[in-house]
Amino acid sequence: MAAWTPTAARGTVIAAVLLGTILGQSAAAQELPQGTLLAGVLRQPWIRFEIISGRVVLRAMRPVQIPPRSGPGTRRELLTIRATGGDSAMDYELTTPEEQISIRFSSADRVEIRRVPKGDAKSPSVEFRQAGTAPVSLKIGPPNPREYRAASLWHLLLAEPAECRKSLVPLLGLLQPKWDLVKTGDEVRAILLRTADGGRLPDQKRWAEWVAQLGDSQFAKREAADRQLREAGRGVVAYLQQLDPGRLDVEQQYRVHRIIQALTVASGEDAPEQIASWLFSDPAVWLAMLSSETESTRKTAARQLGALVGKPIDFDPAADAPTRQKQIEALRPRIPGK
Repeated sequence: MAAWTPTAARGTVIAAVLLGTILGQSAAAQELPQGTLLAGVLRQPWIRFEIISGRVVLRAMRPVQIPPRSGPGTRRELLTIRATGGDSAMDYELTTPEEQISIRFSSADRVEIRRVPKGDAKSPSVEFRQAGTAPVSLKIGPPNPREYRAASLWHLLLAEPAECRKSLVPLLGLLQPKWDLVKTGDEVRAILLRTADGGRLPDQKRWAEWVAQLGDSQFAKREAADRQLREAGRGVVAYLQQLDPGRLDVEQQYRVHRIIQALTVASGEDAPEQIASWLFSDPAVWLAMLSSETESTRKTAARQLGALVGKPIDFDPAADAPTRQKQIEALRPRIPGK
């Protein structure tokens, strides 16, 4: 795979930072897999990575360009960070005899992270991509290439826990070693199941009435419906995201977009309770959980999915794995946001 070379964005002011300031943060940071440059910069208070609405986001308050640096042996690093207005970007590359790691934020939330083994390494290459509101993507291999796509990072962790634990979590750990994505995913799954077993269902009938009211001829009624949807909280987001824009008028489309944006941005960095509230009414989440290794989880997921689509689904939680997989594949075309 050809390496990319970091370049400064046109019109961006680049400020040089003394390398000694960065490398002097701690000896332990220099031993992290991602290399001394990135490890040192990530200890600075003016840059941080967050996960918001299942998207990895870069927050940088100053531009930085560090000259290429060679480390022990044949290690080589390149790092550029750009801060332009309310957006940020970063290019990072680490090359060693064993692997090449590249991280690119072409904007605050458009991400490409690659880890490619070199030489005789037997581990597969791993690539994570995130572009705006498009599904996130995790590619593994070669050898044995495969790709997983999901609406967000949390959808991916719930749908493919084993593969994410093995491949995705270590990759994202390059950005923030303190993230415990496995624990967060487990907590979200537990909250979802506990809430579903408690018999709670999202009030989709009322949500539908409010969405219809967003197109009312009276401004006061439109405002009231807008306010009620916002007050419904993060749980209404998945429902709104599944709406067919072709069935909404211009006013409804505009307001729905603004409501989704307000509820996701205002919530801050993701926490298990917030994530579960957001995902609870998303049929795609429960469809993914039909593949669980635990029968009790499959039973709960089947019941909740049936409630969300309005009728029982054709799925046997106690069937053998091949039968269950066929049933899941037959269900996919019926599930919005799958």
